Amino acid sequence: MTQVPLFLTPRQAAERLTNAGLSITEDTVRRWARKGQIERVQLPGGEYRIHRDVVDGLLASTTVPAA
Repeated sequence: MTQVPLFLTPRQAAERLTNAGLSITEDTVRRWARKGQIERVQLPGGEYRIHRDVVDGLLASTTVPAA
């Protein structure tokens, strides 16, 4: 079993959500993060990551942010 990193790229977050049965694209994850609908961590180079717990929280909830 592969270990999931603590911080995920938007692509990894979308893959994790999709693998769990939600049809969520990387663009949707980026939009949620840009609008502040999900928490993100900004890196010095301008990129950002999403904490694994935020993604797991989306999986545990009955609703996800509106696309």
